Amino acid sequence: MSSVIPVVVEQIGDRAGREEGIWRIAPQGRLDARTVSALESALESALSQGPRLVVDLSGVPYISSGGLRALMTARRRARAQGGDLRLCGL
Repeated sequence: MSSVIPVVVEQIGDRAGREEGIWRIAPQGRLDARTVSALESALESALSQGPRLVVDLSGVPYISSGGLRALMTARRRARAQGGDLRLCGL
């Protein structure tokens, strides 16, 4: 059974001459086996808009290995598209 956690996905900036801006993903609450699918969906959605992501973890008190796997998978995908994934709020 999966639970839903709030995840904010918003564009926070762009550079002149670039189509892709920077996307901020800010999950709120525990990232564990029951909630990681919400993070994965948010990361996929943001990556479909552009490969430059910032994941703000200031509202996350706990991250399971599944949450870390989701972040690493998204980072690999972002880099494959010429972007990157950065973490903040640790």
